[in-house]
Amino acid sequence: NSMDAIMEIHHKNPNLVPYECKRQYNIKKNEEKLRSLNLMNIKPVMTAPKPSQSLKRKTWTPKQRTTAPLEPARKSARIAGKPIPEYNPLDKLPSEAYFRPPRPRPTKAKLTFEE
Repeated sequence: NSMDAIMEIHHKNPNLVPYECKRQYNIKKNEEKLRSLNLMNIKPVMTAPKPSQSLKRKTWTPKQRTTAPLEPARKSARIAGKPIPEYNPLDKLPSEAYFRPPRPRPTKAKLTFEE
């Protein structure tokens, strides 16, 4: 019985809390399973990483910046004297182009019973 085994672990180590007793029981149970499958003496596939040589890092050097002033990213059309653009292209379209008839509403299905 698992409870008896847990209580036995608790009597051997009275300072363990119940959680630790159950954990110790699970560890023993798993070890028994591994022994029955002859998996206890198998070496792990993964090994600890080897200590690597200290990598030499490149030191940061600032990039050379150009001293010539850059052109502004945007230019004002008002200052350049260009005409004001037309922002309402819908005035030039026929009324059917931008008014769509309303969609028909879905109707509830009517149940009919046949006898």
